[in-house]
This record gives sequence, C-alpha cells and structure tokens, in this order.
Amino acid sequence: MRSSQGHTVFLVSWRNAGPEQGGLGWDDYLEQGVMQAIDVALAISGADRVNTLGFCVGGTLLASALAVMAARGDDKVASLTLLTTMLDFSDTGEIGLLVDEQSVAAREATIGQRRAAQGQRAGTGVRRAARKRPDLAVCRRQAT
Repeated sequence: MRSSQGHTVFLVSWRNAGPEQGGLGWDDYLEQGVMQAIDVALAISGADRVNTLGFCVGGTLLASALAVMAARGDDKVASLTLLTTMLDFSDTGEIGLLVDEQSVAAREATIGQRRAAQGQRAGTGVRRAARKRPDLAVCRRQAT
C-alpha cells in the first residue's frame, strides 16, 4: 500500500532489556520482535509484503528472522537492506577488539537461564528452521 505522499514507513527501535525480559532467548526476539513487527505493519498498512531495513544488531535479528521465515515458506518480505550489520561472526573485524571468547561465553551462559529454570526449551524455532534449510542459518556459531 502506498500513501498519497509515498511509502508508509514503520520504525522499530531497540530498547534495553529489563528484568521482565531476562528469560527471553534469540527465538523470542525473532518471534515476538521482528516477525510480530512485520505482521503488525502489514495489518496496519494493508500491504501484502514489506521492504525491510536493519541496522547493527537489529539487522542481525532481521536477517535471522527472514531466514526462519524463508525456511517456513513465509514470503511477507519483498526486500532486505542491511546497514552496519554482522552476519558472519567467524571474522569479527575491529569489534573483535572489544569482544573476546571469554566475554561471549559468559554472556551465552546466562541467555535463557530463567526460561530453562521454568522447564521451557530455548532456541527450538531457529534450530528447527536451520535443520530444514542449513543454507539459511546465517547466525550459526561455529565451534572451534
């Protein structure tokens, strides 16, 4: 759908996670964040498909969500533009000076802990999609 002035534009912005998000995992950010935002934009605009743009970690989330959506056969997105977005974390470039294996391991050890304590399985949606279409698993971490 186009408005009389051009394209209808929606902006989804990052916010710092609080204690209530402590049990959320990557799949939750994809499903309840990116994918839900796409569905809401489509519902409000009446459009069949959206053009997307992701920046930084938002771009990483967007690319991951679109990979999962593609594996599910969902074609709600017409285009993807990424700015300052990392997809291949095997070569981190300059940001590697700020993030080392020890800090990543410490953070990964805490992700989804509250959910695991509640007896829920974390990470199933992305992993399931990656098994179906390994070529779309853009953010898979390689063990060294």
